[in-house]
Amino acid sequence: MRTNFFSASRTLPLLLATSGLCFGGPAKGESTAAKVDRLYRDADKFFHDGDYYGAIRCQRQVVALDPTFVAAYTNSAWLLWSMGRETAALALLEKGCEANPGNCDIPFDIGFYHYQGARYGLAATEFARAAELGGTDKMRRMLAHALEKKGDLPGALRVWEALHGANPQEPVVNRHRARLQAALAATEGK
Repeated sequence: MRTNFFSASRTLPLLLATSGLCFGGPAKGESTAAKVDRLYRDADKFFHDGDYYGAIRCQRQVVALDPTFVAAYTNSAWLLWSMGRETAALALLEKGCEANPGNCDIPFDIGFYHYQGARYGLAATEFARAAELGGTDKMRRMLAHALEKKGDLPGALRVWEALHGANPQEPVVNRHRARLQAALAATEGK
């Protein structure tokens, strides 16, 4: 991908001004945590200036210093996806999964990416991984939706049943649960 002159001319002064932040070691007396914080703030500035490559560059430095900083993986991946670099985004998220094997947010983002691309089987696999890692009810709901979209109505109903067991008064869960119960009853009657 080529960078146009205007973008490069705007980015160069920012890179020079922040090169000590994005590319250098910690300033004298600066802790790694302070550098990570500063890099992440710089990434946010680059993002809001529309310089996604600058944001990704800073966030890559963040994960080099602190591989447990999950948001730097997920934010960079979404930026890479928005620029049509799906392979790089997925590779970055897999690297994040390796560095953070107990984290549910990264597999959830991988699942959401696949869900948006109508790859519901892959999405369900990742949402299930997120759920197994202690994911939220939102993550489990997305698992149920992906299972239903891929045609696994009994699997989707099992997820809604588990969510209902944890919170029987939740109206959204009850609505989906009842809808799938009716759909499965209708198919059994045929």
